Amino acid sequence: MIRKLFLCFILLTFSGFGQSVEHSVVFVGDTQRNSILELFRENNEGIPAKIYDKIAHEDPCCVVHNGDMVFWGASKNRWNEFDSDAAPLINKHIPIYPVLGNHEYMGRNTTALNNTFIRFPFLKTSTWYYKIVDSTAIVFLNSNDGDLSKEQALEQLTWYKATMHAFEMNSTVAYIITVCHHPPFTNSTLVGRSSYILNNFVPVFVKSPKTIVFFSGHCHSYEHFVYQGKAFIVSGGGGGPRQNVKPGHNGRDMPADLYQGANFRPFNYCKYFMKNGKPFIQVIGMSKETGTFQTIDEISLR
Repeated sequence: MIRKLFLCFILLTFSGFGQSVEHSVVFVGDTQRNSILELFRENNEGIPAKIYDKIAHEDPCCVVHNGDMVFWGASKNRWNEFDSDAAPLINKHIPIYPVLGNHEYMGRNTTALNNTFIRFPFLKTSTWYYKIVDSTAIVFLNSNDGDLSKEQALEQLTWYKATMHAFEMNSTVAYIITVCHHPPFTNSTLVGRSSYILNNFVPVFVKSPKTIVFFSGHCHSYEHFVYQGKAFIVSGGGGGPRQNVKPGHNGRDMPADLYQGANFRPFNYCKYFMKNGKPFIQVIGMSKETGTFQTIDEISLR
């Protein structure tokens, strides 16, 4: 493993990845359709397909999925639904780069992961990886600590530290984004924050001079936090039944949610791009009642 990490460091430090044209990247999460077990929850039939279609019209260079692409990972029928909903992206050959959510593990793990690997074969090598878009490095993590062995958890953390250091030494990388499914911060009244991510990966993230935003999902809403000068965004409003967020719900040590919207928020995705030469995020919300899309938040990253 040490040899592999050393080769990774050499590759990231001395390879030139920068390009002259800056492209947009869309971040979206929790696009799973409702299950028959969720009869008591909000019915969002057709919402994920509408969101994927709108994203396709944005024509991003790629889409980053914050996890929970399907409700039941071991179900072929659920994955067929994903194929249908995401068809606008697939037909336009817009790449999708996901992190694994807890629902990707639902059912027998081997079967569930095989369904994922069929569509994303690069994940079979490793479920933590990176992609570079122009001058921005995007680092993908597996936050399902209950499904990782102790050896895998240690390997991922060691890899993350080495990869972050390599990007800091790479002059062609100006900005670093980290993505995982489970949020280190959330005010969701249904799901909690991840102590695994908060205690292991957030300290590495906040210390890096190039990191600008940490994306996650799991909470089916939109939230915007700032912690130690870094942005933390929860974007899990891709079509799964929405969750209420209540400020301060998960503890007094939670940073404040900077988004001033209601506790029950629109479906959403985030568009990352350069504006006036600086990294910028435009948050697009969708009204369930009207089906219209509009900007609900804008974040200039430093």
